[in-house]
Amino acid sequence: MFGISRVVCVLGAALLAACSASSQPAAGGGSSVGTLSACQQSFSPERVAAGENCTPVAETYCSNDGSAGSLLDPQVRACDGVQIDDVEITVGNMSSHYLAIRPSGRSSFDTIYLGLHYLIGNVVAFANIARLSELAKARGVLVLLPQAPSADGSNLTSVWPTTALNAALLPSYVGFLDGVVADGRSRYGASGAKLYVSGLSNGASMAYLYGCLASQPVRAVQAVAGDLGESSIDECQLSRPLGTVIVHGTADAENPYGGITGIKPAIPDVHAKFKTNNNCSGEDSSVALPLTSDALQVTIYYTASCDQGRRDFLVKVDNGGHVWPGGNVNEADLPSLSLFGLHTANFDATLQGFDLLRLAGGG
Repeated sequence: MFGISRVVCVLGAALLAACSASSQPAAGGGSSVGTLSACQQSFSPERVAAGENCTPVAETYCSNDGSAGSLLDPQVRACDGVQIDDVEITVGNMSSHYLAIRPSGRSSFDTIYLGLHYLIGNVVAFANIARLSELAKARGVLVLLPQAPSADGSNLTSVWPTTALNAALLPSYVGFLDGVVADGRSRYGASGAKLYVSGLSNGASMAYLYGCLASQPVRAVQAVAGDLGESSIDECQLSRPLGTVIVHGTADAENPYGGITGIKPAIPDVHAKFKTNNNCSGEDSSVALPLTSDALQVTIYYTASCDQGRRDFLVKVDNGGHVWPGGNVNEADLPSLSLFGLHTANFDATLQGFDLLRLAGGG
């Protein structure tokens, strides 16, 4: 992949082995950042409620000059000031690779953002759809994007095991993600970094499960257009607080907002489950976001501080589909995106989503 260096690492039973990495800056993609409001630099629903300017600023840090092509291009979109490695990794008997996206010149990090791709997706497309180079640059975080291991190494069999049908595979995949995080911590100076997990669709369902089952504490999970099935809820019996940011459209046909009886709980019920786990008291507050880009109303329901400072956020997109909100959508992408319903840019699941994720994890 152009602009991405490749390194190799093998992790055994101890999860960690000595590996070396070389990295090159990703090419091109200039950007300039003007004066941003406090809320644009660090979003919160309280700031929206107070009347601050919280207009999303997607593509401000990594600008799209119109020449970037489709979101589904076979390389990560370039962005000045961002470095990318493609790291091969083996954990036990599972082999795959992950992308490490980070600001250029940084030798240590206090935050890891583990991003999990959608069903039969690939990490490059997910990085572009979710603008994760921009997240790394704008918020100064280490982004790790693992490709789900597959039997034949192809994207068509790259699936996170989140249903009752493949539940037996779950411990191995949790161990694989533990290995990716351990390698990222060692390789990029992030030994004490706070860990946040985010995912889209199948990746969102796996984000819930990894947040519940990881060998190390996960501060908070962001689930975009994902579900937590009835069988998965049984797996998510937590003994520690876990903040959540749930982003979901009410017209999501793949994972219905209202759930499917006996199969998938309603999204507000999943939100309530984690509120109970975190010992949140009182009713949610709520705020409707301004219609800055389109006619899809976004409402954020949010808790005050819960156990250990955790919080839970539900971002409801009226008439929104099975998509990642935020940013501009190129015309070249519309045929594929329209299959999954309506997309809004009134809320940005990348930068604003990360700011909520940090709040959910206790700051």
